[in-house]
Amino acid sequence: MPRSHTLFVLALAFMPLAFMPLPAAAQSNQGWVFTTTTTTDSAKGDTPKTMVIQMELLGPKYRIGMTGNSFPNAMGGIYMIVDSTAGTMMTIMPAQSMAMIMDTAMLAMAKPTYTMSDVGTPNLKTEDLGAGEPVLGHPTHHFRTTSVTEMKYTFGDESCSKKSKIVAELWTTNEPDVPDLEDVMKRMARNSGPGAPDDAAAKIQALARGKVQGKLLMQTMTTSVPTAKGDSVTSHMRMQINEMKRREIDPADFEAPAGYHTMDMREMMKGMDPSMLSDAMAATNASMKKSMCG
Repeated sequence: MPRSHTLFVLALAFMPLAFMPLPAAAQSNQGWVFTTTTTTDSAKGDTPKTMVIQMELLGPKYRIGMTGNSFPNAMGGIYMIVDSTAGTMMTIMPAQSMAMIMDTAMLAMAKPTYTMSDVGTPNLKTEDLGAGEPVLGHPTHHFRTTSVTEMKYTFGDESCSKKSKIVAELWTTNEPDVPDLEDVMKRMARNSGPGAPDDAAAKIQALARGKVQGKLLMQTMTTSVPTAKGDSVTSHMRMQINEMKRREIDPADFEAPAGYHTMDMREMMKGMDPSMLSDAMAATNASMKKSMCG
C-alpha cells in the first residue's frame, strides 16, 4: 500500500520505539538483516540525495545506521541501538568512542510544532499492472496508485491548504517467508518522536486495502505540491530493498563496543521540559511555513 509519508520520514528513523514482532523461531540469535536504498531527486537538477539504511533485528532489539549524501560528514558512522522492552535508545558515536543512552519515552512526549491533515476524502486510483520484475529473487506484482489530496498545514495559529498529487509504483510479493519490512518502517515513523501527524496517508491506505496486496520490496514515487509562490515542488523517490536475509546475529552487535565511554542521560532527561525537543525543530518548521504558506 502507498505510504506517502512513511518513506520520507525515514530520516527520523534514528528515534523509533517499536517494530513488528519477529516469528517465534527468531527469538534466539536468529534475526533479520535488511539494507534499503532510497534516492530522492528534487527535479531541479540538484544532486540526488541518497540514503542507505542498514538494519539488524533480533528479538526486541534492533540496530540501525544510515549513510549517504543525505547526511553530514560529521555523523561519522553514528548508529542507534533500540531495545523496545527496556524502552531505551543507545547512540553509538565511533569518532568519539562514546555511547549515549536515552529513554525513548522522552521522545514520544515531544509535541509536533506543526500538523498536516487532509480536507475531505483523498481521490485514489489504483492500477494492477500484472507481474513485475523479480527483486532479490522474489517474484513480484506491479501496482500503480495515483492520489490527489488537499492537505491543510497548520503552524500555530496560521494555516493554509494545498493540493498534493502522488503517483506511486509498487512491487510487492506474497511469498510467506518474506517479512513485512514496510510495517517496520511504518512503526518507526509513527513512533519517531516529534513530527507532523498525517491522517491522509492512513485514509489512502484504507482506500487501497484489498487493491494493493503483498509485502513491499520496491517503490518509486513522484510527489507534486504547490508552494506559496504559485509554482509546484516536484520530487522523485525510489526505494529498494538491496539485502534481506535471516541469519545468526551476534548479541554483542546490540551493546556499546568495548572501551567506549557510556553516558546515561535518562536521569537528566527526566527533568527536561519536553517542549525543548519541539523548540529544536522550530527553525526548520519556519522555513517550511514560508515555503508552503508564505
